[in-house]
Amino acid sequence: MSNLKEKLNRYKKMDFDIDSYLLNNYIVGSKAIIPINISSKDEMFLLYDLENKIINPDIISYIESIVYYIPYEYSITLNITGVTFTDSEKAEIVKSLTNQFGLVVHDKKAELYFNDKKGVLLFIFGFVVLYFSFFLQKTIDSRFTSEIISIVGTFSIWEFVDTIWFDRNHYKVDVLNAGQVASANITFNE
Repeated sequence: MSNLKEKLNRYKKMDFDIDSYLLNNYIVGSKAIIPINISSKDEMFLLYDLENKIINPDIISYIESIVYYIPYEYSITLNITGVTFTDSEKAEIVKSLTNQFGLVVHDKKAELYFNDKKGVLLFIFGFVVLYFSFFLQKTIDSRFTSEIISIVGTFSIWEFVDTIWFDRNHYKVDVLNAGQVASANITFNE
């Protein structure tokens, strides 16, 4: 049992110097450079996409996993290395990356909009139900019905707070992360 307590205390004390890690691996000056090393042109796009418009999901996931930790004060540069591309292929890759991350920004903004709409509807519903509950308390003797309706209204108001306070912040961070990578500079190092 004491061995388990020691391990738990050690786990609680674990910390990681994210600033040092980012400075040593990705941040150069005022830019965060994310290297994308590929060994063939076929790795860049989705295997089933014959028109080369959709970037390989593994590359997208790799970029997103790094961008999550990059502070917003740094602009992103995606540095593609390992293969020589023609100018038209470079333009195609830049367009595909920009479009794909632009779609992510659009989706995140849509989620934020619907989150706001849901919050407003929950507030209005909760307010109306609570008002109705207090009105019922004065008009009928059924305290049980009034209490049930009051609980529903209170729950709706609580969900409103949860939606606006917690979920909205999550969506705002997602929009910022997606916008940061959508506006990234794309370079090719052959």
